[in-house]
Amino acid sequence: MEVCRMDLKHFMNFLDSSRLNMSAVENLKKELESAGFKAIKENENWNLEGGGKYFITKNESSIMAFRLGHDIKKGFSLVGSHSDSPCFRIKQNPTMKRASAVCLNTEVYGGALLGTWFDRPLTVEGKVTVKGESALKPKTIHYKGKDGMIFIPSVAIHMNREANKGVEINPQENTLPVCTMDGDFDLIKSIEKEIGAEILSHELYVVSCEKAHVVGVNDEFLMSGRLDNLAMAYANIMSLINAKAGEMTAVAYVGDNEEIGSMTKQGAFSPFLRDTLLRIVVSMGGTYEDYRIALSNSFMISSDEAHAFHPNYQNYADPTNRPLIGKGPVIKIAANGAYTSDAVSIAVFKELANEAGVATQTFHNRSDKRGGSTIASITTSKIDIPIVDVGNPLWGMHSAVETGGIKDQEDMMKIMEVLLSK
Repeated sequence: MEVCRMDLKHFMNFLDSSRLNMSAVENLKKELESAGFKAIKENENWNLEGGGKYFITKNESSIMAFRLGHDIKKGFSLVGSHSDSPCFRIKQNPTMKRASAVCLNTEVYGGALLGTWFDRPLTVEGKVTVKGESALKPKTIHYKGKDGMIFIPSVAIHMNREANKGVEINPQENTLPVCTMDGDFDLIKSIEKEIGAEILSHELYVVSCEKAHVVGVNDEFLMSGRLDNLAMAYANIMSLINAKAGEMTAVAYVGDNEEIGSMTKQGAFSPFLRDTLLRIVVSMGGTYEDYRIALSNSFMISSDEAHAFHPNYQNYADPTNRPLIGKGPVIKIAANGAYTSDAVSIAVFKELANEAGVATQTFHNRSDKRGGSTIASITTSKIDIPIVDVGNPLWGMHSAVETGGIKDQEDMMKIMEVLLSK
């Protein structure tokens, strides 16, 4: 099957401009609109047309796009991921004075590798709410601070001689970003002055503003923040855009808040995906019976990055399943059900990869180490379809800057295009 090659520059620009879940979804919306997808809303009636292309968002941080197939009962071909990445959330009343420096009171969002956030330029991004048309409908304003407006300084080795032996990082004491030595500075007041309105509340985050870089002697690696999991979110949406129309209804779903358990109205635990699939069937004149038939004919690729075999930490890997960067997408398997890959879904994914001309690898955790989880096990509890858990191999997952393979990203998109063209 002929599939589109990935535009590396385009991908890197997406990563650079998607520092937070909300900005990532906004960028994905623009890609869909440019490709002719029409926006629909939850609070409006849907008048869908056969073969039509549509998308819907939730809370500005989750997005679902689909292209209607020839027969709704032929089922859904789905790819899924999430839009969020580990970082720091800024608390209410955040401005603090510490040793004459003005800092921000924060808490860790997700399982961040804390030590990687020191000594690099950071910024503030998110949304604030102000008075709207009524008490029930406040106005939301997106905020993006200037690059490098904050940072987290480390302490010198001279003051902490045990630092290289492993020192616990206390997130309430050691990772509070520094803003300025100007004691009159207040973050919220500063933003209010900038937007010209009183802030009622906010969802503001500390994010890295470093750009993506191609690295390695042969330029085979990509180093960037938020590869987990914006690389897969990008792959989902761009593969849907590039896929050919088929009999099945092709769906790309990017949920939010996976890094903190998905238990939000825009996360995988919500009914957003399930209800949208049902509304698609009903809007096309189908019944609940038709919906159940469609689910029975469906398949989903859940895509969330995987761990690569690390040359400097070889003992952390399983003895016989050691994914290598540049050797293809990884099928993730776990006896405890944290991953949904089973004999059938693995076989389907391998066949899709064969059609795409792509090699695959397998990942198991060491038997004495507990691994992570994805949206897949949550999703399969909401909609009864087979799901395979996959990802591309990374070094430094949940670091402020992660490293993956350029070829792996392209190969994953090839496989997704094959599925979404069914």
